Amino acid sequence: MSISGKPTFLSLGLLCLSITTSFFMTHSDVLFAQPSSIPIPNAGFEFRETYDPFPESTDKYNQWGQESWRHFEISHNGGPLRIWNPGVPGFDENPQGALDVGFEGEAPEGKYVIVVRSRYNDATNVPEDPQIRDFEAAVQILPDTFFHPDKTYTLTAQVGRLFGSENYTPDWHGYALQLAVGGTNVDGATFAGKVVGGTVIAEDYNSLEVFEDEFVLATAVYTPTDEHAELVGLPLQIRLVALENENDHSLTGWVAFDDVKLTEEGPGAIQQEFLRGDDDANGVLEISDPIVGLSFQFLGEAIVPDCFDALDFDDNGKIEITDPIASLSHQFIGTAPPAPPGLESCGVDPTEDDLDCLNYEPCR
Repeated sequence: MSISGKPTFLSLGLLCLSITTSFFMTHSDVLFAQPSSIPIPNAGFEFRETYDPFPESTDKYNQWGQESWRHFEISHNGGPLRIWNPGVPGFDENPQGALDVGFEGEAPEGKYVIVVRSRYNDATNVPEDPQIRDFEAAVQILPDTFFHPDKTYTLTAQVGRLFGSENYTPDWHGYALQLAVGGTNVDGATFAGKVVGGTVIAEDYNSLEVFEDEFVLATAVYTPTDEHAELVGLPLQIRLVALENENDHSLTGWVAFDDVKLTEEGPGAIQQEFLRGDDDANGVLEISDPIVGLSFQFLGEAIVPDCFDALDFDDNGKIEITDPIASLSHQFIGTAPPAPPGLESCGVDPTEDDLDCLNYEPCR
């Protein structure tokens, strides 16, 4: 393209942009309000250990070979955690097979649920290792998801109250759904590993009425506060809790959980380095970058980038029509380059705003 042709191309581009500006101003508030899902291994409890001589339908203590979910601060098992296929009451003659205690054999998600039993917490069961407390919990530390006090986290899970059968009498003393920060995985526990430590930052502590043979959706929400600022950068931890009878620790509380989900939104993620203006994340600035920026603004969810900061050419904390205009102007007229970290070397966003960069492959 000749030098004389550059302004002509740019003028045509700016004309197209001006025609669609009103559309963006109307819809931009919708494009940035989507919370991000945080992956949780075995969140639906569909993966479980099977082994000989037990048939596939028989599910003993969960996680013998895959320890995404662990006990909380106890070294012995005895059955507090099991991944079970919920069965129709009285249907299964073998109590070690399907969990024949309710839900008409249906899990809220997939085929299996996890059952947490508040068991072996009184000193009479394990006198050499008394660990008296008012609950039992299935716990998982998310090693790749780090807490930031300026983000909002929403944890949800289906909570079920078991019906009971000739094989089982599942007492109910309530549930808790907790989001915590920190903690340590400890191997070597009986049957499944354990987690020790952690600080609870949000919980639903038995706030919902759960009827027998039914599931309800429990929710725990952390909203930004300075109270836990010192925990920034530590991994998140999820706890699925069965409460115990506080007056008699020999009584067992049973709770079923399924379909655990966690989302985050807002500023403050542990920052990913990037090159500003590289909208398509291929490591260079070219004509495709403002095209990607325009597509995101005007096509919405059809194109959603992993690094919103890269699209914010002028670093004003917003993705708007001026960003692709500035990119085109820089490329074809030689106007100001993108704001820091620029295009020469990878860097983080130097300003605080509502945009995140979750992933940018050229700088990994």
